[in-house]
Amino acid sequence: MQSLYRAMFFFGMLTLSQACAHYGDRLKSDLDPWIGQHPDKLVEQWGAPNSTYSMENGVKVLSYINDRQVSRSSGFGYSAWRFSNYTYNDTCKINFFTDASQKKIEKYTSVGDASSCVDVLNEVKRSSN
Repeated sequence: MQSLYRAMFFFGMLTLSQACAHYGDRLKSDLDPWIGQHPDKLVEQWGAPNSTYSMENGVKVLSYINDRQVSRSSGFGYSAWRFSNYTYNDTCKINFFTDASQKKIEKYTSVGDASSCVDVLNEVKRSSN
């Protein structure tokens, strides 16, 4: 019986790790095309960033932040151990770094759960269509 529990645990962890990897890959495929683009194009599609920061070396950082409160009900999935409705904060922050001349995006970083950031990107895509 103990080996059955171990097998179930292993299968569950494997499934979870594949789901997380999927969202990470999806986030990367959604953000990679912005590398080399002019920052004005990003602002045209996404709207004004929540904040900007100019570094001493001329690099400008455009930060898009989504902090939302999510309500869920119990069941299988994210919080299967809960037996009622619950709420949690879900945050995603995506930073785009320009080159020193501020004419192209050189890199990006994301902070927060990859699935949350993918949800944010889906909302951006819907609102821009």
